[in-house]
Amino acid sequence: MEFRTLKYFLTVAREENITRAAALLHLTQPTLSRQLMQLEEELGVKLFRRSQHHIVLTEAGMLLRRRAQEIVELAEKTARELRPAEEITGRISIGSGDLRSMTYLAKLLAAFHRQHPRVQYEIYSGDSDGIKERIEQGLLDMGLLLEPVDTSRYQILRLPVRESWGVLVPEDSPLARGPGGQPPDPDHPGADAPGNDPLVRPLRRPDPGGGQRQPALQPDPAGPGGAGDLSGDPAGLRL
Repeated sequence: MEFRTLKYFLTVAREENITRAAALLHLTQPTLSRQLMQLEEELGVKLFRRSQHHIVLTEAGMLLRRRAQEIVELAEKTARELRPAEEITGRISIGSGDLRSMTYLAKLLAAFHRQHPRVQYEIYSGDSDGIKERIEQGLLDMGLLLEPVDTSRYQILRLPVRESWGVLVPEDSPLARGPGGQPPDPDHPGADAPGNDPLVRPLRRPDPGGGQRQPALQPDPAGPGGAGDLSGDPAGLRL
């Protein structure tokens, strides 16, 4: 299985049309079709279901597409790292979920970019399992993961950012009621007293009609020890 053939296969899988793929690869259509047939014969499976106007990947073809993409990305990454340069160049691949820590990391990357403008960044969005898998495959250089997570196989650096979780509920939900059946008031001295649930707090916003202000609900961003605070679970930068 040649590296060049895998790139041909990925182009065809993306375009779903051999004629368009051949034009992009600067090949004739018969040449590209022959390359694909030889790949299927070598693997002993059907990779495409062909119709008059387009082709569709089989289950085996979808598996090969995932693996081929990983192989191509890793090969290109290795070539970039081995390329000699007078100044720092290359690409840093980072995996992250939808975390507040990404804002903190973005500031660090911006400062680093000012010193090394030829360095590029590639962001992969996914869950912890997907990020860990890509780190172990060599496709990511680092990842932002939310604890608890197994860190025994990684070098880690804990970031000074705490992630908070919360819920958004209707105004008539029991979760939105504090003592006495009223929504907890963040302006009241006892808003964070034990009788109130810090997971849900009212956010005051103007009434579009110009009347009294209406409460909206948001998660508590920083209630230590509360139900919405992940104390002891800071986001970690996995290297």
